[in-house]
Amino acid sequence: MDREWIPLGSSSKYQFTEPFKEGVRSFIEVAKHHVNEKNEISCPCMNCNNTYSLPTNVVNIHLLKNGMVTTYNPWIYHGEHNDLQSQTPLSSPTDVTEPSAGIFDMMSDLFPMANAHVMGNEDDILGEDEDEDIDDP
Repeated sequence: MDREWIPLGSSSKYQFTEPFKEGVRSFIEVAKHHVNEKNEISCPCMNCNNTYSLPTNVVNIHLLKNGMVTTYNPWIYHGEHNDLQSQTPLSSPTDVTEPSAGIFDMMSDLFPMANAHVMGNEDDILGEDEDEDIDDP
């Protein structure tokens, strides 16, 4: 939908020109398809800034009188999709590397005997059999 009319509403010089009024009419027609349970739409006028939901005829008057918030784009409260939400994520969960991946191997390289019991060498951690008594001379 054409948005060239929106900045015209911020200047009283252009506020009641035909292009501005036609833009407001077109916007209201689109917005009518996205009413809430009270049959109201979010008001994007400069004063309401999508904070209030009002009947479409009141929103029409607000837009003509106050102009539309120029930074309201995309019109997410009036049926447009936010492109950021529709984009695929930068990485999927399968692409994410576990933070601990490789750390076990690195630690094993640095301290080879520290994890000997984990590797199945419980009998030979100190180079002795389990049956031997360490305290006996």
